[in-house]
Amino acid sequence: MNTFHASLGRIVVVAAVVGVMMVGLKGVPGPAVAAPPDVGAAAPKLEVQEFLKGDPVAQFAQGTTYVVQFWASWSAPSLATVTKLTELQNTYKDLVFIGVSVDKDPAQAKRFVETRGAQMGHRVAIEARAGDKGRMSESWGVQALPWAFVVDGAGKIAWSGIASDLEGALKKVVVKPAPVVQSEKPKKPAAAPAPAVSAARPPAVETPAAPKLPAAQAPAAQAPSPVAAASVAPPPVRLPPVAAPESSVQTVTEESCGCAPVVCHERSWRRRARCATSCGVPAGCR
Repeated sequence: MNTFHASLGRIVVVAAVVGVMMVGLKGVPGPAVAAPPDVGAAAPKLEVQEFLKGDPVAQFAQGTTYVVQFWASWSAPSLATVTKLTELQNTYKDLVFIGVSVDKDPAQAKRFVETRGAQMGHRVAIEARAGDKGRMSESWGVQALPWAFVVDGAGKIAWSGIASDLEGALKKVVVKPAPVVQSEKPKKPAAAPAPAVSAARPPAVETPAAPKLPAAQAPAAQAPSPVAAASVAPPPVRLPPVAAPESSVQTVTEESCGCAPVVCHERSWRRRARCATSCGVPAGCR
């Protein structure tokens, strides 16, 4: 029985803690909080007392998308989203992320940033207050913590809701995040592909016939040199027949000439011819 009451007591305590975190900023039931602006409505203005981290933002600039997330140092769910909000800021570098503290005591928010500031890669501010009320959380209609809004480049509400749904909302209402540019080594140019080898035999190539050269001409006859001429033996000289002595007599008979015998006593044949003529020997017998 005691165990049952102890377990029931723990359940009641847990439910009470969850109710305090989700019922509203004051942690206890109170006047109804104004509803947040509708999607497409103009975003309320920034009412910040002080920026604890990052460059201050006075107002929403045209053409820039903002993410405004409300948190408190005493809210455990808020503290759990600190790292996630930094991851989203690193992913969506063109967006401006602002974490707005709703702590009643600004000193508590400052101590938290001093302790956990290294893990907060986004801007951090404290909302302006009017007495015990946060001016910005009231005008923005914050329902629970952590609560986030997306303000587009036209200064209008693009989305609002619990911060755990922020990542999925950004994928729908915001352009794709800028890719992280990494330095790459220059790529070597790809080698040209080798030409395909055909299996077919290449066509026969005819070898051109060699040009016909003119026949070599015989060298012109050259006059023999004096030395060569001198080495050639002269042709033999025919000597006339030796005349018979004066005592010898040639007789022309009738048998050889058909004439009367004529005796000419001459040694020379020329003289014998004259002798035969003078003797009346016919011309055919000379």
